[in-house]
Amino acid sequence: MKKQTKVVLVSGLILLGVLMNSGQVLAYEAGDVDPIQNNQQILDKVDNGDIELKGWIGTFDPTEAPDPEQPTPSDTDASWVNVMMPVTVLFGSLESDKGSVYGPTYEIKNNSVKGVKVSAQNVTAVANAIDSGLDLNMVADNGAVTIPLVKTDGSLLDTATEVKALTTGGSVDFTLQGQFSGVYPTVETGPLTPKYNLSLKFDVQ
Repeated sequence: MKKQTKVVLVSGLILLGVLMNSGQVLAYEAGDVDPIQNNQQILDKVDNGDIELKGWIGTFDPTEAPDPEQPTPSDTDASWVNVMMPVTVLFGSLESDKGSVYGPTYEIKNNSVKGVKVSAQNVTAVANAIDSGLDLNMVADNGAVTIPLVKTDGSLLDTATEVKALTTGGSVDFTLQGQFSGVYPTVETGPLTPKYNLSLKFDVQ
């Protein structure tokens, strides 16, 4: 089987604010060469013969190396992806922070037997988006990668940008950081509560 890189899945994170290398897989796809070695028999001077019909029907587990005698998805199939990531990512800023925006640290982990490249694909506004004054970035891989998600003019990420290529069992940390240059609301008026959706793209490698 040839090593290929294919887009197989897109997923999303909700952003809430309060201001193994793929290698060769020993399993078969439809029409592949028989993966069982020495799988021949010679029938000599007989008028009949038997062939075992051995089936396997089930659900593919991308966290386990495929059995040579079991079917495997094609490289374009989303069945290869098994990634653990948060559902919701928080960010915020207090008036006393003087414009600093920050959040907890999160992790994206690859549980698949194949490598997976993680990219931030786009950001969309869900509710209460801030039109100007918010600068929000995804800071990943211990600060090695910074991806602008929301810019101060209100524009949002719309071009896929690589976060990190993860090997089997590999992970990448990330957090949200930025600045708020707008006017902080008072206790009486209540906080700003912007909500965005960050879509991630996974490429099997």
